[in-house]
Amino acid sequence: MELFRASFSKRSGTMIDAMQMHDPWAGSMWAGGMWLWAVLFWGLAIAGAVLVVKSLLGRGLERDADPLDILKRRYARGDIDRATFEQMKKDLEDSR
Repeated sequence: MELFRASFSKRSGTMIDAMQMHDPWAGSMWAGGMWLWAVLFWGLAIAGAVLVVKSLLGRGLERDADPLDILKRRYARGDIDRATFEQMKKDLEDSR
């Protein structure tokens, strides 16, 4: 009967407080692996931001490159054939 009365008394909160002192994460969102989702979220957010910045910087570098270098890369990738490459190279050299 004493246990029953203690559970409804004002002092019963101290027992719960004492139990949580030994497990500070009890009842919080971090218990049960929720911290893993937070780490995963922030990891993906940071990785996404890095990819966006690299993408934007990559395009800026392409604009500042030498036209002949761009032409050589297009030929190396197979975007243009040899005749087109030679003609465009001649046009670039004549315009300088």
